[in-house]
Amino acid sequence: MNVRRSLGAGLCIRFLFGVLLVGSLPGIALGWNYSLFSEFNEQMTDTSTRNKLSGETTDSSSSVFSQRYNLNLSHSFFPSLMFQGGATWEDTNVRVESDDSSNTSSFSTLRPFAGLRLSNPLYNFGANYSEIMGSSELGSGQNIETRRKEFDIGGGFNPVGLPSLGLRYGRVHSFDDPLTRDTLENDYRLNTSYDYRDFGMTYSYSRGDVENLLSGSTQSIQSHTGRIDYSRRFFEGRTAVTGTYGINYSTTEFRGPQPDPVPLGRSAGLFAVDDTPEDEALDLLNALIDSDTETSTGVNLGVNGGDQTVFFNIGLDLGFAIPVERLYVWVDKPVEGAAVNGFTWRVYVSDRNDESAVWKLIEGPGPASFSSFFNRFEIPIPRTEARYFKVVVQPLSAANPSASRFQDLFVTEMEALTLPPAGTNRTDSLSQDLGIGIRHQVNEKTSVSYNGVYRRNESLLADRSNFQLSNSFHVSHIFSRRVRGSAALGRTDQWGGTQDASSSTDFSTSLKGNWSPVFSQSINFSASQASGTFESSRYSMLLRNQFRPYRGWTLNIDSGESWRSSGSSTLVRIRTSVRPHPKVSFGLGYSGTFAQGGGNSSSNSSSQQYDAQAFYSPVPTLSLSAGLQSLDRNGENRTSQNYAVNWAPWSGGDLQFSIAYSESLSPTSDAESRQLSPRMTWRISQHFTLSTAYSIVRGSTQTQETDSQTLRGTLTMVF
Repeated sequence: MNVRRSLGAGLCIRFLFGVLLVGSLPGIALGWNYSLFSEFNEQMTDTSTRNKLSGETTDSSSSVFSQRYNLNLSHSFFPSLMFQGGATWEDTNVRVESDDSSNTSSFSTLRPFAGLRLSNPLYNFGANYSEIMGSSELGSGQNIETRRKEFDIGGGFNPVGLPSLGLRYGRVHSFDDPLTRDTLENDYRLNTSYDYRDFGMTYSYSRGDVENLLSGSTQSIQSHTGRIDYSRRFFEGRTAVTGTYGINYSTTEFRGPQPDPVPLGRSAGLFAVDDTPEDEALDLLNALIDSDTETSTGVNLGVNGGDQTVFFNIGLDLGFAIPVERLYVWVDKPVEGAAVNGFTWRVYVSDRNDESAVWKLIEGPGPASFSSFFNRFEIPIPRTEARYFKVVVQPLSAANPSASRFQDLFVTEMEALTLPPAGTNRTDSLSQDLGIGIRHQVNEKTSVSYNGVYRRNESLLADRSNFQLSNSFHVSHIFSRRVRGSAALGRTDQWGGTQDASSSTDFSTSLKGNWSPVFSQSINFSASQASGTFESSRYSMLLRNQFRPYRGWTLNIDSGESWRSSGSSTLVRIRTSVRPHPKVSFGLGYSGTFAQGGGNSSSNSSSQQYDAQAFYSPVPTLSLSAGLQSLDRNGENRTSQNYAVNWAPWSGGDLQFSIAYSESLSPTSDAESRQLSPRMTWRISQHFTLSTAYSIVRGSTQTQETDSQTLRGTLTMVF
């Protein structure tokens, strides 16, 4: 195995550099364009962990060396015919030592690819082929090889004034050694669209056949999706009317001894940054359910996503309560080595997603496995029936041995799956939505609008149906040159599934006044009530004041009150920023939240935060910053400090030095961390860049203290 890997690596390196040399000779490249990127990264970390309860201390060290080469080739044979190809090779060696053990692992991946594309305004055609060959040698002596071959071909026809047509066929073969997976996937897609006057019409058909060559089972998924959109203006453009109707019908057929888990339909993607995952609502993030497993949703699980006091809540609304046995969280790159176990996952479920939601922990905390063939974390859970599911995870720690390779790791998609009952050979699902929108400009000062949406979801596998009807009205009015206001009223009704009918009503209004060039105010009031299965009510009011007494000085003062059935809370927030000189700026802030729990003094709580920042840049090549934060939670006070110096001795910025000291505090727990990190980046030439960093991190929780030191160096070459 080692000899074969070494030969493969050597051949790959020779190939890449050979192409580079040939391409650099004048007259040889013959119009071929190429780019070569290579990166060498080494990181060494020493960590000491002390258990506060037992007093036991564990010492460990790790070293990671990785190298990556990427070659891209392109050539235009004709103005409309383009070839693109290349290869990427990555190799990583990880060594971890603790008090009484030592473990060495290595991972290697080769990704060749090639594609041909023909395009013009009337039609387009393309064909692509790629492979992913992975090899892993684990410290336990286990050797694993994975391989994925992918081919797709497709084209489109775009005539003027006629319906467009697109066709695609794809084939993927995935297998490994030792043999644990051997699947063959065939994917067929057709889509067409046509715009006629005020109407836009689209239709798409897809079929995916998955054959498990080990078990002999097959799975075929067919989906029909259609949509009609209408848009028109009346009364000299003062009234706009829009309407939509969409339908999706999917069928899944099984053959063989045991069907594979089936992805479930999703009504919405959900997300929030919240370190109290047992309660509170999640916001909509429908990029989680757009079926695009390559494009980032903006959620960064890498080191740059935040420190270990940040909790990402990533969830799904399935439309109605349905049994789930597995969750997939897709990311934008493969994760290997120590990084896989560097994430701790928790799974929660709930029957509602609002301010009164209670989330129940059903799995974790613990690691999740990462697929050998797909860029996704796979989280098995006990068979649980619920409407809302979410995973809670923290960004990767900077002390992780693989941290240098995962500074950024973006979530792209989330799926929920269920295992059909034994003997099931077919499932069907149907979803429909009907919407209408009307907006009318009454006069130059007043406008009104209405939006209505009806949704219906059915799952024959779970024998469930869910219906939802939403109506909302909005009005805005300009009272004078300085005063304007708006109001909105909405109601949502839901019925079907296993729950009784429920409804929620929301009302909000706001008034904004720009009293003078130096003073403005706004007041906002909102109310919400829910009845049926879950009854709740909430009211809140917020007054915001902004002063700009002098140029470079801004002062904001906000105060608010909210009431709900479980109690009330008061918010006070003050923020000011001053810039007395173009090179100097200061910032001061205070925020306080005081909660009272329904007359029970034992449930009262308070949280106050004070912060101050200063920034000074005496010359363009030097900047200094400092920050101070004080956090008072229920009478317990903690303080954190942050300092940073950035210096570029050369005006061009080819050489940069920085040193930073930072402290992070969790607002709802005793978790805190401190980090000192000097860095240097040197752009040696247009082709070579060298960067080094050294960090000292100390973390503390209620149960343990962790001290770590990390030295990292990276050499990047671009041609």
